Amino acid sequence: MRQTRKSQLALGEARIEDIELDHKSRDDIPAVLLGLQHLYSHKQTRDKLFSLLEEHILPGANRNVGRPGMELWRILVMGVLKQGLGCDFDRLHELVNQHRTVREFLGHGAFSQGDTYELQTIIDNVHLLTPELLSEIGRLVVESGHAVARKKPGEPLRGRCDSFVVETDVHDPTDVNLRWDAMRCLLRELGHAAKKSEIVGWRRWRHLTKEVKRCFNKVRSTRRAKSRPDRVEAYIERCRHLVGRAEESLKELEQADVTQSGMIQSLMLGGTSTRSTGVFSFAPTVPMGLHTPLHCRYWPPTCTASVCSCDSACVTPILR
Repeated sequence: MRQTRKSQLALGEARIEDIELDHKSRDDIPAVLLGLQHLYSHKQTRDKLFSLLEEHILPGANRNVGRPGMELWRILVMGVLKQGLGCDFDRLHELVNQHRTVREFLGHGAFSQGDTYELQTIIDNVHLLTPELLSEIGRLVVESGHAVARKKPGEPLRGRCDSFVVETDVHDPTDVNLRWDAMRCLLRELGHAAKKSEIVGWRRWRHLTKEVKRCFNKVRSTRRAKSRPDRVEAYIERCRHLVGRAEESLKELEQADVTQSGMIQSLMLGGTSTRSTGVFSFAPTVPMGLHTPLHCRYWPPTCTASVCSCDSACVTPILR
């Protein structure tokens, strides 16, 4: 036997329309409560809202028999608070029992301090708000907002937004880190493709990625590449060895799955680069180049050549 909202106010209980909220507060709780107050203050919107609650939570229930349950308005307030604040049930339990303004919206006055809610009671009742019901309530809120903005049905809306800078991990495209990006993507895609096609030899692709990264970090930590050519040679040799293994596995993938082999082949299509810094000098004999037909800005999408004609002008990395 649930009630939508009791008609008779208790001693010390305030009407929802008369509850004072701090409009200058920058906290999220007053903003959520202000929206609930707007929905309750307009009779037409309130009637539609209560009809939705009765239709979904009380389908065919008899209001005259049964044990008393939580009011539908209180369930809605708790559900909207949890959804709007993005909090868990523990914080919601603290709010409905200790927050004075929230308790006023729940219908508790100054003389009902002993009325508290158990955690399991809150969980069971809030779960009655299904995603379908929340979607219809959200549609009702949007229609109410259009009425406040004096927008006619079908009239386009104009919005305004602001942008901000986000810190990202974007590094300069050098010979060393471009080779690391290519190897990282190659090993990852080849590992997934080999697992899907049941091809042996790439079960430890994550370990191989860490090995390549260790070689990359040793080269990167060197102030000048000429001072430690052994690290550079070890790095290039390790990449060349793995690319050779990838070429052998590519033939097996072509027989097993054409889609996966095409993705791996796009990573392995390389070219030449005339840039040279110390011992870095990429030639056509090195399978991993700096360019690929799928990502080079100078090539048309249908290009199938294996040598990039833009030489050192293109710095687009391979499939980040």
